[in-house]
Amino acid sequence: MVNQEKEIFEQVFKGHPETMQFCLDVLYIAHLWDDLIDKDKTRLPEEINQAFEILLLGMPSNPFYRTYQAALMPLIHIAISSWYEANRRQHGIEQDKFYAFYLRNQLLNIVYFSCLMVNGDIAILHDHFSRQMKLQYDTFLKE
Repeated sequence: MVNQEKEIFEQVFKGHPETMQFCLDVLYIAHLWDDLIDKDKTRLPEEINQAFEILLLGMPSNPFYRTYQAALMPLIHIAISSWYEANRRQHGIEQDKFYAFYLRNQLLNIVYFSCLMVNGDIAILHDHFSRQMKLQYDTFLKE
């Protein structure tokens, strides 16, 4: 998934490498955290170490994050809270699964916000993510 995201972000954040790196870092940490909690993928100590380095060194020194930190913090908080609730609902009835999928994707609001800040528009992301979301939803329902 990260390679797909990187290809998309290279187009979306062209000329803004610090924004692209921030978004890649957020998604890396989220995927790793999810794998550690649901244990559906084994993560190596090096990957966990990398996440802590990103959190403690990379993000605080990222120029995009530093500029927009005050606006990003509520979005990050919402994404984390939504992820907790999604984990609670993901094994429920069909409606709960749909809601869990929706909640998990609150993380994308951070990416949309980042795109809006550097491009002034988010239309470019809609094209890429609408195709990807259908595939992810089908996979999520099978879990």
